Parts: sequence; structure tokens; C-alpha cells
Amino acid sequence: MRWGAPREIAPLDPYSFGETFTLSVLNHVYKGLVRYYGDLKIQPALAKSWELTTPTTWRFHLREGVKSHNGAPFTAADVLA
Repeated sequence: MRWGAPREIAPLDPYSFGETFTLSVLNHVYKGLVRYYGDLKIQPALAKSWELTTPTTWRFHLREGVKSHNGAPFTAADVLA
């Protein structure tokens, strides 16, 4: 990916840094399980649905047919990574 900007972006790990400029760049690279739409409501992205199984545990049901950049199927192991 080639990116032109007046400053550098921080690390490419979206969970290591919370600066707004870097996160806006990373939104073009990574897709999350859920995302916010125009009305600021949470909508499905890589997860097709989710449920609260205990007061502190969520279960996400992943979309099928999603492939990585190298053609590998999207799995729960990818989410954990």
C-alpha cells in the first residue's frame, strides 16, 4: 500500500495505538467484526451476528466465504490473532 500524507502513521497494528489519524488510515487496511454506519449504530462487518452468552462473554458468528489477501479462508483463529 502506498500512502501520501503530511505526517507518518504510527504502528500498523490497530490495537497498539489509538491516535485518530492512524486509525483512519488503518480503516482502509483492516476490516473489523462490526462497524459503525452513518447513523452511528453498530452493524455487521466480518461478523454476521453476535450474542451475549454471559454478562462478560460475546459470541460472534463469522461471515462465510470471506478470504484473506492470500486466498486463505477467514476463521476464528484470524480473529484471535
